[in-house]
Amino acid sequence: MHDNCTTGSGKKGLLGSSARFINKKWEFCNIALFITVHNGSRASGKVKVRITSRIEALFRIDSEAMAQFTMSDTASSVHKVSKIFEDSLPTDCTMHVRSLCLQYGMDMRKNYETVYVVAPDTNKQKKELCLFSVGGPFPGFAALIKKVRNLNNYFNSPQRVERLTKVQQFYDLPELSPIVDCDTRVASSATLFQRTIINYSIFPALRILRRRGGVQ
Repeated sequence: MHDNCTTGSGKKGLLGSSARFINKKWEFCNIALFITVHNGSRASGKVKVRITSRIEALFRIDSEAMAQFTMSDTASSVHKVSKIFEDSLPTDCTMHVRSLCLQYGMDMRKNYETVYVVAPDTNKQKKELCLFSVGGPFPGFAALIKKVRNLNNYFNSPQRVERLTKVQQFYDLPELSPIVDCDTRVASSATLFQRTIINYSIFPALRILRRRGGVQ
C-alpha cells in the first residue's frame, strides 16, 4: 500500500508505504514500512523507484519480487504508480472506494466520461462529455451539505468561536469548535452533520443574540 500527499501548492509532499501480509502462523500483519519527504517529481516512474529503493535500503527487501497486490487510493496519479509494478495486481483502497460511493449517493460528486457521438447536422463524430453517474436518491443533499458547510465556516474567528462556546455551555452541550472542512472527504460531511444535530438548539439562541447585537 502506498500514498503520496502534497500541500496545496504541490511543491512539498510526503510519500509513504506499508505492507500487509499473512505470516507462517496465519496471522494478519500490517507494518508501516516508511514515510519520507518527497518534494521532487510526481512522475509515476520516479515515485516507484523512490518506493522500491527506500524499502530496499531500510529492509533489504525486493518489494517488486514479493508484492502480490499494490494498493492505492483512487486518484489517477497514484493509479499510474500501481500499474507499473508489473508483477503485482493494482487494487483500489476499500476506504476510498466506499467514500466515492457515498459521494455519488449524496449527490456530492458526478462522474463524466468523454464519448464520441455522431453530430446530426454534419454526420461526423464529435467528442462530448457524458454523465455516467447521476446523483443518488437524495438530489438536494449537495445543497444541504453546502449550507451546513457554510455554517461551520461562519465561525472562522476567535470571537465567534468564543460566543459559540458560551451558548454551548449555557445549554449544557459538548463544547465543539468548528472543524477544518475538507469537502473532498465524505467523513468531513458526516462530522459536520453530527455536530449540527448536537448544536441544533444553539442556532435559535445565536439568532436572538445577533438581533440584539451580541454576535458579529
